[in-house]
Amino acid sequence: MLQAVLEIRAFPAGMELFPSADDEQWAFIQREIASSDYYIVIAAGKYGSTDASGVSFTEREYDYAVSLGKPVMGFLFHELSELRGAQLEQDTDRANKLKAFRNKVARGRLVKFFRNPDELKTQVWNALTHAFEMRPQEGWTRAGNSRRLHDLEEISTLQKRILQLEHELASLHQDDGTADLSQGADPVCWRLTLHTTSDSACRPIEPPASEYVFATTWRELLAAIFGPRLSEATSGEALESLKSLLIERLRELTDLLHPSWPDRLFELSECDFPIVENWGQLFKSIRDQFFAVGYIQIMYASNVGAREEHVDREIWQITNKGRVELARATAMLRPVSNPESVRARA
Repeated sequence: MLQAVLEIRAFPAGMELFPSADDEQWAFIQREIASSDYYIVIAAGKYGSTDASGVSFTEREYDYAVSLGKPVMGFLFHELSELRGAQLEQDTDRANKLKAFRNKVARGRLVKFFRNPDELKTQVWNALTHAFEMRPQEGWTRAGNSRRLHDLEEISTLQKRILQLEHELASLHQDDGTADLSQGADPVCWRLTLHTTSDSACRPIEPPASEYVFATTWRELLAAIFGPRLSEATSGEALESLKSLLIERLRELTDLLHPSWPDRLFELSECDFPIVENWGQLFKSIRDQFFAVGYIQIMYASNVGAREEHVDREIWQITNKGRVELARATAMLRPVSNPESVRARA
C-alpha cells in the first residue's frame, strides 16, 4: 500500500511505523494525523493492539481523523471467511469489536473491498488520484520552503528503496518448500565397502579399511564442485570433483596408503547402502538432492562426438540459493566475546 502512495508522489505517514504504547506517543500520532491531508484506513481480519480501555489504536486514529474532518478512505478485506488461522481474531470479544469497527468504517461513506495486496494497491492508487482531483488539499509545498520539498522527495525515494529491500528480504525468507529436506550444514554420510585393487604389475593392493564412512555436509559437497568454478560444471567435472574429495579423505586414513590405490575406482556394497548400488548411484543421489533443494539447475547441451554423433552433455548451473550456500562455506563466523551469555540465551 505504501508503494502505491509513493508512486503518485505523495508522502505516507504510516501509523504502523510508530509504536502506540503510551500517551506521549499518542500525542505524536495526533499531530501526524492533523498535519496530513488525507486519511486511509485498512481493515482485514485483526482488530489490532488496544489501549487500556480495550479500543484498538487503529480505531482511535480513525475516530480522530473523522473528528478533524479529514477526507477518509476506507479499504476492507472482501470476505473474512476466506482468511485462516493467525489472520483472524480468535477471541470472540475482539472479533465482535472488529465487526463493529468495519461497520463503522463502511457507514455513511464509500469504501472499497480488496482480496489481495495487488488489488489493494490499485484501489489505493485510484482513490488517492480521485481525491487529489475532487478534494484537493494543501499538500507538501509551502511558500518559500523549497528545501523542505527537496527533503521530502529524498525521504520518499529512500522509503521506496526500503520497501524494495523489505520485499527482497521477505522473498529470501519465504519458505521455498525445501525446509523438510536435508541441506546446508546438515550432516550426511555413506558407508562404503572398499575392495582390493591392483597396481600396474597386477599385484593386489589392500584398501586402508574394508569399510569407510564417508561423512560430510551438503555444503561441503557443493563447495567441492563449484568452489573452483563458481557458476557451472558439467556432470563429468562434478563427478571428478567429488571423487577428488573422497580420495583426499581416504588419504587421511594412513600415511602408508599405496599412492596409486585411491586413484582407482572402487565399488559400493549394495547391502551396506541399499539404494546405492555403485559409485554412479551415489553420485546421482547427490545430484538429485542438489536439484531438490534448489542449489542447481540442470541443463543439456549437444556436442558432436568423434563419430559425428550428437551427445547431450549434462550441465549443472548453480542458482542464487546455491551461491548463498557456497558463500556460507567460506564465510567467517561472528566471534563470540562472551560464551557464557551466548549459552544462557540459547
